[in-house]
Amino acid sequence: MDLYFDPAGLVDVIHELQAQMNDNQDQLKLLTPGGGAYMNEGIFDNPDWKRDYYGTNYEKLLDVKKKYDPSFILHGLASVGSDHWVAASDGRLCKVSKKL
Repeated sequence: MDLYFDPAGLVDVIHELQAQMNDNQDQLKLLTPGGGAYMNEGIFDNPDWKRDYYGTNYEKLLDVKKKYDPSFILHGLASVGSDHWVAASDGRLCKVSKKL
């Protein structure tokens, strides 16, 4: 599924389009329980990103991440270990203080 939006458009319109994508994803999940997702076409605020994008491999991948990137410097919104960071209100990334 694809939605076009104007990056210079109104924030309310962009939020509405994101809500539509979230709804579309939820409907597809009902049709394919446990089916996962292709992460490059996933939504940035998927609450089930670990399961949907990595499935049972997440913990193994996290171990690899800890071995080769122990400071969690390489970051993506839904990449392995990304929950070790949180975005501040001004957009800066800050390390999560509690151990996950």
